[in-house]
Amino acid sequence: MENKRHKKGYRKMLRTLALHKPKREQLDAYYSAVEDLIENAAVLDMDAFIQHGRITCLEHSLHVSFVSFKVARKLGLRSREMARGGLLHDFFLYDWHVTKCREGKHAFAHPVIAKRNAERHFTLNEVEKDVIVKHMWPVTLWWPRHRESWIIIGVDKYCAVLETSHQLWESLRAGNGKPSPLRTGVEKAEGWFKK
Repeated sequence: MENKRHKKGYRKMLRTLALHKPKREQLDAYYSAVEDLIENAAVLDMDAFIQHGRITCLEHSLHVSFVSFKVARKLGLRSREMARGGLLHDFFLYDWHVTKCREGKHAFAHPVIAKRNAERHFTLNEVEKDVIVKHMWPVTLWWPRHRESWIIIGVDKYCAVLETSHQLWESLRAGNGKPSPLRTGVEKAEGWFKK
């Protein structure tokens, strides 16, 4: 059997989750819950699609999955199901910024597409299915049936805000010649007041 340190999914997981400063025991428990998923080629393909700014779909899903896993362990909920459902919650495998979704608007359709893709590649239990398909509540009107789904809903929003605000902060700090949306808005507002 190949050493896990040489596996592509394990290395990606370590790089992505480094900002959470996980303990070795947490990482080992998390990896054992998602190993078959994170080493699957289709899941690793999520790294080709941007989710928020420069954050890929795989990176976002790893953040959601790991934070949910930690919350579940703290609350005594089903941490394995939350880790797995969190990792697969955005398993839609297309660039939603460019590709038009056949099933309708991306926000409404991607949970169903992610669940369909996940079922094609893996065997899911009812909690994992619920987590995947309900993670966009209240945008999607399906009421979550499990406590784990409610946690994923909150953690998904929390991670999305952190990812986008971190990138905004970095662009402001970098001063790399590219105006940030915030800086551009401030400059426009200042121009209005000078007129």
